Amino acid sequence: LFEHMMFQGSEHVKKFEHAKIVEANGGNLNGSTRLDYTNYYETLPAEGLETALWLEADRMRSLDVSADNLKNQQNVVSEEVRANVLNQPYGAFEWLDLWQNANQNWFNAHNFYGDLHDIDAAKIDDVRSFFKTYYAPNNAVLTIVGDVDPAAARKLIDKYFASIPQQSIPKRPDVSEPAQTKEKRINLVTHLVAASLATARDIAISASNEFGVPLLDLDAITADPDAIRAVSDKLLLKHRALPLMKRGKRLFLAVADPTNLHALDEIRFQTSMSIEFVVVEDDKLQACVNKAIEQAESAMPNLTDDDFDLENLEVSGGDEDANADSLGRDDVEDAPIVRFVNKILLDAIKKGASDIHFEPYEKMFRIRTRLDGVLKEVALPPVQLVVKIVARLKVMARLDIAERRVPQ
Repeated sequence: LFEHMMFQGSEHVKKFEHAKIVEANGGNLNGSTRLDYTNYYETLPAEGLETALWLEADRMRSLDVSADNLKNQQNVVSEEVRANVLNQPYGAFEWLDLWQNANQNWFNAHNFYGDLHDIDAAKIDDVRSFFKTYYAPNNAVLTIVGDVDPAAARKLIDKYFASIPQQSIPKRPDVSEPAQTKEKRINLVTHLVAASLATARDIAISASNEFGVPLLDLDAITADPDAIRAVSDKLLLKHRALPLMKRGKRLFLAVADPTNLHALDEIRFQTSMSIEFVVVEDDKLQACVNKAIEQAESAMPNLTDDDFDLENLEVSGGDEDANADSLGRDDVEDAPIVRFVNKILLDAIKKGASDIHFEPYEKMFRIRTRLDGVLKEVALPPVQLVVKIVARLKVMARLDIAERRVPQ
């Protein structure tokens, strides 16, 4: 906003005359605002140096900060923000999104371009105070480059700028950032909703119309737990997606951002199913994803020491097929060891573990899974169950459970 105000005239230069004088002397001029400074420049023939210094000093000393100029430039800047940033495809990324999401310190993370409501809220007293405080010789850097005599240039600088009073400059803010030690991801749809740039429903309706996919109200459907368990928790949380149902080799998926093709590819690869997606509202989706994961986990029994009937549990060797014929479905599902091993395996699959370690020691037995290259302890079953758990794993792998001395 203030960059524009600097071209609205001063005590001896009328509105728009600054640019006319520079151009009449064969030059050009402009200004730009950066994260931590605003710069103004003129490019002129060397004999135009005094003219340029006079122009700059006049607007530093006596800028015309009037209510009419302020209102006019508020409208101009707001339209510029809309045209150059907000209404451009991905236009906000370079100027707003990148800095606001990468940084944590407000001085580095706020919208330096200017939120529209902040631009409109500026009052004439605010603008005058800002100009008096920051547009002072002791808070500015003057650079002269070209075919000029340094001594003569110094005299001209003193002539036009020495009489402009200094100001008490506020203490510079702390712009340091905490160390960033891991990847940081921001969902575009979530960002738009959080920043009040659009409502979740408006985005969902627009995405449905743009991509020609169904729009679904999550309040009107209950997701199938089997479909949810088909995708790892890690992928569901990473991509903010909700499996709704399975139909043969097709998985129906609820998403808020249908442009996230990477999510669809990863889920397709993990499930080996074709993906059909529908668009839903982002705020409802996040709540449903968290709720669905909790419900899917609660569907698996939490085993404690009381679940293991050590006296009555049988794990026998011999002909595996014969033993399998003698077991009913209820017998298998009720067996504590079977349920425990199944839970360990299913949890590992859902979380996207690369491997599972069953580690028996003399006085302890622990089970660990590797997630993102790191082994994490997930269970400490009683050490007396080592033989039974290992036997169950051998049965599942179709190995000889009686052989304990050589690798199989």
